[in-house]
Amino acid sequence: MFRRCFRRLVVRTLPDQTKLDGTFHPVHVNRLLSGIAILPDGRCFKGNFDETTGAPLSGTQLEEDGDVYVGSYNSKWQRDGQGESWLADGTHYKGTFVEDELTRGTVRIPSGVTEVLFEGTLRDEEFVQGTLKQSDFTYTGEFQNNRPHGRGSLEFTNGASQEGTFRDGSLHGPNCTMKLEGGFVYVGSFLEGKIKRGLLYTPTYTYDGEFSEQGKAHGEGTQIHLAVSPKLTFTGIWHHGNLLRGTCVDEHGAPVDWQDRHDLQEQILEEKGGSVQMQKLMDAKLKEADKLYHDIERSYAHDADAIQKENGGIRPSKFDLGYEHSLRTESSAAQRELARQSSLDDAARNDPEFLNPSFEETRPEVVEALKNHSIDADLAKTRLKEQAGSQRLMADRVNEQMERFMAQQSNPNPVPKRGLEIDGNHTWKGFTAK
Repeated sequence: MFRRCFRRLVVRTLPDQTKLDGTFHPVHVNRLLSGIAILPDGRCFKGNFDETTGAPLSGTQLEEDGDVYVGSYNSKWQRDGQGESWLADGTHYKGTFVEDELTRGTVRIPSGVTEVLFEGTLRDEEFVQGTLKQSDFTYTGEFQNNRPHGRGSLEFTNGASQEGTFRDGSLHGPNCTMKLEGGFVYVGSFLEGKIKRGLLYTPTYTYDGEFSEQGKAHGEGTQIHLAVSPKLTFTGIWHHGNLLRGTCVDEHGAPVDWQDRHDLQEQILEEKGGSVQMQKLMDAKLKEADKLYHDIERSYAHDADAIQKENGGIRPSKFDLGYEHSLRTESSAAQRELARQSSLDDAARNDPEFLNPSFEETRPEVVEALKNHSIDADLAKTRLKEQAGSQRLMADRVNEQMERFMAQQSNPNPVPKRGLEIDGNHTWKGFTAK
């Protein structure tokens, strides 16, 4: 810093360790008129200085830790008035400074190949009120901790928008509006960015009531379908977008038996992008898979408890009991299946209806052998457990597939979550004395 600031080797050092170099006052020999002044805290001023107070004049350049400021100062050598500042990390300020702090103006913060631009008022080097622009959104309103907080509006380049009261960067409170990219509009009370109660407007229907965290009808509410003729109004209890129980009337007030009108359900669900038959099939498969999974879990717990009591406290794993198995056990299970089929055939031959007189006369030695043949009960039990394990794996796969399918059906065009974080940069650094 000293090599950059000094042009001559002659330096005048004051009692407080301030170093001066340049043209001095003819009478006050320790007062610099033009040149370079380095304060004890490390700040370096280059330019012209007031002949009465010795403070830097407007236009003097200030350097500190790689940051540069050019503008006006007060008698305390603080940035005060109009000025510009360039920080070492590329951030740029321009506007009105008061006692070393930017209070109103513009802030440009580099963010990758783009930049974040703020225009408005600041306090303690933080946004207070104004407009924040980034590559994919623009927010105008109040701030706290450099995040939307208070009344404001947020607009995205994809057409989505939010307006109302923000808290810590998210819509929070009554009378808020959220417009999604697909044209859906929510109006009502929000909690941490999610609507809790209010109105949903879509091109084909409206809904007034309570919502789930995913923004679907959930709880008490009324849904009016506009794409059918006559228009239908459904009122009742909803569960994640589906009407559990309630009533339906047309636009003339006449009741409609919607539960037995599959053609009507088909029309309404197709309007939402779904299918009645597919939804019923998926619901049935999910219930079946869930029941099978819990049945197998109970079976394993029962068997494991029994064996644990017998062996003195060592609980067998699902793998030990055949509820989960590898490719090797799948292969051995196939071989055991052949043996099982053979055992079942032998058991059938032991049946009195199978042992007819002609058979006994023809092969008496075989009949005697079949009568004395016993079924391996442990093998049969193991096989049943392996089959149950296979069924559980199948149920898990069905669950996973159904979760993916329902997620796609419920949100075919998800709006990516947007943040207001300024990545890779502290907002700015102060020039105040250390």
